[in-house]
Amino acid sequence: MDAVGNIAAMKVAEAMRGVQTRFAEIENLTGITFSAHLVRAQLHSASDVPFADLIEKPGADDADTELPSGASTSTASRTGGFSRMGESAYDPLFIDAAERYGLNAALIKAVAFAESTFRPSAVSQSGAMGLMQLMPFTAEALGVADPFDPQQSVDGGARVLSQHLTRFNGDALLALAAYNAGAAGVTNRGITDLRDADQRSLLPSETRAYLSRIEAYLDAAQASYVLDNPYNG
Repeated sequence: MDAVGNIAAMKVAEAMRGVQTRFAEIENLTGITFSAHLVRAQLHSASDVPFADLIEKPGADDADTELPSGASTSTASRTGGFSRMGESAYDPLFIDAAERYGLNAALIKAVAFAESTFRPSAVSQSGAMGLMQLMPFTAEALGVADPFDPQQSVDGGARVLSQHLTRFNGDALLALAAYNAGAAGVTNRGITDLRDADQRSLLPSETRAYLSRIEAYLDAAQASYVLDNPYNG
């Protein structure tokens, strides 16, 4: 990279730090209200609705979205309270997977939001891939041939979530922590109740932040009940 390129990169980095600092200040001042607006903005990131309009008019109608390939069109009419979480193009996949594995669709959707903000092409620094951020070895074990395919990713992620819920006797917070840190990352720390602040503090900082993202998303969508009702029906 030449000198001009280096200067440009430094200016971009400086601008991004400024934006991040400002966002942190706003969040500290407004709390969940700002998070709710940010959630809605991210849900509509592919729409033509201006970001300012989403903040000033949080009740604006959602943009139309195209159903993913392979999704059942009949699921569009079976969203119920799930629709309070805001529309996503992948809602039919979340609902289908929920019915397949007996899970609450809103819980699967919350995981997808926390993992990738509904971006099927997302890749993390650790190599996790797709909507549900499956690690390569996990995708292989699940028989997921293409972790960037939304349908395969959601199905695989829902299976992993279901396994963790079974392991932790239906405790959604423990299952979610295991989804992020692995089951051993929870059990090896002797954690049994993540509603206890002292026990939650034993989790890695990344996992604590992960749980907070899910809780904030569900709270903003008035769907916090999902954590007490992780199963379908």
